[in-house]
Amino acid sequence: MEKFQIEKVLLWSLVIFGFILIAQGARYLTGFIALDNAQNELTGFVLSSHANQIFELQLASNALLAENVAVSQKLEEEKAKRMTAEVTQKADASRLAQLAKDLEESQSPDLAVIVSAWRPRVAVLKCQWLAPTYEATSSGSAVLIPGTSKRGGVALLTNKHVVDYQGTLPSSCFVQFPSSNTNYPISTFDISVSSITDSAVVEINSPGFDLIGLNNSGLGRCTVGGEVGDEIVILGYPSIGSRSDITATEGIISGYESGYYLSSAKVEKGNSGGAAILAKNNCYLGIPSFVDVGQIESLARILDQELIK
Repeated sequence: MEKFQIEKVLLWSLVIFGFILIAQGARYLTGFIALDNAQNELTGFVLSSHANQIFELQLASNALLAENVAVSQKLEEEKAKRMTAEVTQKADASRLAQLAKDLEESQSPDLAVIVSAWRPRVAVLKCQWLAPTYEATSSGSAVLIPGTSKRGGVALLTNKHVVDYQGTLPSSCFVQFPSSNTNYPISTFDISVSSITDSAVVEINSPGFDLIGLNNSGLGRCTVGGEVGDEIVILGYPSIGSRSDITATEGIISGYESGYYLSSAKVEKGNSGGAAILAKNNCYLGIPSFVDVGQIESLARILDQELIK
């Protein structure tokens, strides 16, 4: 009987212990399931958060790409505008250069026009001296300048040394203009020389209508002197050159010394007494004078017309 009671107690103990184990296991199982669910929820949250971040990063990346495309387009547009501006600037510079060239050419004196205007006024002057002990001749140039005559008629300017030989005036001279067969005789009484400058006045007796017309025309002396660098034209009858027509040589004013303009233009002794024309104003600047005897060429010396009274 006691043995049966003991077994019964043990059996109930086992049953109770089994219920306890089952209850504990159920609690552990419930906790495990809850933990697993929590882990799953956490994983889902993390994944969802990462997905959102990735989505946001994609949006940001797309925005940056779009912005870069816009910036690139803007840069290309600016580059195109800059290239267009450079091309336009070069074209404008080229047009300005051409306009400046055209303006300079339009303002440059036409030397052919100058020579044509002054040619009828420049004459060849030939003189001779007849004396018991010697004979001499000279040849030079002279130019008709309005207002030169001391008699109120027509007169020419020339160098004193063309009509003065050792302090003596020539016995006779004659003047001939280009494209004319008329020789105008000149006597001693028709010549007056300066005591100050290398200049002389030769009066024309009975001038033709052509000379009277030239004497009344607008061409004449310069009212403003020349400057260094100004272009000049020298007209005359050099001993080497045309004998029937004038010879024109060009040069520039290189200086001024003792009443003379210095010029790079070529001057040969037959040019003495001719005309030096200031190209920019088309006016009579002075008398070209050959001074270096025995040389074909020399630095031109032009007697300033302001000193010729």
